[in-house]
Amino acid sequence: VYKSNNWPMFKESMAIGGVDGTNPVANYFKEEKYKGKILAKSGTITGVKSLSGVCVTENGDYIFSIITNNVTGGTRDAINDIVKAIIDEAEDS
Repeated sequence: VYKSNNWPMFKESMAIGGVDGTNPVANYFKEEKYKGKILAKSGTITGVKSLSGVCVTENGDYIFSIITNNVTGGTRDAINDIVKAIIDEAEDS
């Protein structure tokens, strides 16, 4: 989808980290370094949490998909930390 003519429409359907859209994406990534740079969709089902989307960085976009199983109370934080690390690494290189 990212490289297709449908990307603008798909992009508009995604929540914007720290800015707008559905939870948990809109409620996280509020720090200035990450705000508005994460376009994503989250998902949950019994025992599973996921987050998939795009990190928009100065050095290009990074597509990610993180799916976890046997989730615990810290799973969402771990997912968010992975996404932040993508931006940190991309912008530090």
